[in-house]
Amino acid sequence: MSRRTHAHESHALGTARALAGTGPSHAIDIVLERLARGDAEAAQTWSVLLHGGLLPALAYACEQRDGPTVNGPLRESLRSALDVNTLRNALLRRETIEASRALLDVEITPLLMKGIWLAHERYPHPGIRTMADVDLIVPVGTRERARRALEAIGFRRVPPAGPDGADTWTDTFTRPAALPGGETSVELDLHDALRMSRAREWPVERLWQHAHRTRFGPVTVLTPSREAGLLYLAAHVFKHGFDLRHALVAIGDASAILHGDDGLDLEWMDAELQDTRDALAVYLLLTYLGDVPTSQGRELHARVSRRLEQRGLRRDADRLLAAASQLTLLSGTDFSLFDVGEQQSMVLLLRRLVAGAFRWRGRVRHGESGSLEGVGLARLARRANWRYAYTTFLAGRLHARSEPPIPS
Repeated sequence: MSRRTHAHESHALGTARALAGTGPSHAIDIVLERLARGDAEAAQTWSVLLHGGLLPALAYACEQRDGPTVNGPLRESLRSALDVNTLRNALLRRETIEASRALLDVEITPLLMKGIWLAHERYPHPGIRTMADVDLIVPVGTRERARRALEAIGFRRVPPAGPDGADTWTDTFTRPAALPGGETSVELDLHDALRMSRAREWPVERLWQHAHRTRFGPVTVLTPSREAGLLYLAAHVFKHGFDLRHALVAIGDASAILHGDDGLDLEWMDAELQDTRDALAVYLLLTYLGDVPTSQGRELHARVSRRLEQRGLRRDADRLLAAASQLTLLSGTDFSLFDVGEQQSMVLLLRRLVAGAFRWRGRVRHGESGSLEGVGLARLARRANWRYAYTTFLAGRLHARSEPPIPS
């Protein structure tokens, strides 16, 4: 990563924390000042904020704050970002209502997850939270019936892209829809299980056991409790190796979940965090937030911190967070920190390394990830290899030491 790109991403991280109320508020003034210049640096900052899904939140914050405001083209651009995302989320909400109604007609009550749940239940404005698709969970054993119900209203299943041509965890559907930005279809992911790596399933029963019946427009669906939603959020961003996009979105999501009217059931969460890998994921998320909001959030952070300290893992966990957050060359959808320590082919690791370097280099050439500044592919590969090796070492060490002890 070039120094310039790293600076833009550092500003984005500071902005995300300021918007979530977990970092100094002057970070918003700094990023607005950079954007107002209208030069190449401003364009790069805008690109990073766009990639991290922060523009609508920044626009909303500018409208709500008492401090200096922005004017002219920047104000119009920010307002447009919020308006467009608000419209997009409204259209995704409509599609979710229609899909939910179809599932309810065949006696399946879906559980809303991730963006569609958070955007409309946890955030103060429905256009703040960006989302790429809609995630619904259905009970085990009902996915085939759910699939037929969705296909009956025009959704089409996307053939799995995996090597065996099948995905036992998720079905992805699309349906024609005119979304802002020129998109011509909406994407819906239908789950009956949640995968945290190629070998590990996240215990989805946590969501079902603590779900709430929620009125979502004209239909009644299920949404997660704050406790279960926070545990899944931690595992999800950990799964994605704290790559920039997922990490920045997770800051806002975690803050929105923690700032609830009702108290968190910390004893239930404590019991669910007996697996040290889950405790590690929650610790990393709360540490990444900066200033953990609410007294209960700080108490949860202290509890998982003590648990890792007792296992001799906290120092390595802090190092892992720093290393993983810089692992830009390989932080794609296939990179999961949960995978480290599980059986992997060395050939597969090398292929991912080279593909990651080529992919990043291509993004740079198209102006999406900073400047090459004379960095050749070999140097990119060496940087990626070092960061990946170091992160693998730390995560593998954590994985080995967080396994439950073998009974004697």
